Amino acid sequence: VEQRFNSKWNWTYLVNQVSDVTKETWDGVYSMPIVVFLNIACYLRDKNEFEKASLNEYKSGNIKRYG
Repeated sequence: VEQRFNSKWNWTYLVNQVSDVTKETWDGVYSMPIVVFLNIACYLRDKNEFEKASLNEYKSGNIKRYG
């Protein structure tokens, strides 16, 4: 399901994600310099992967506790 969604909506999804983070309209996002857009999109991808991995660690009980 995720792969089908990504193949159909990839650029639209990225524009929406960047719009959510920057509080820009979609038109504003489409007007951004491509380097700015891609940097934000890459940050969001890495952030999502990190959060997903952290959640999986928490669910598995392998989370490190300090103290």
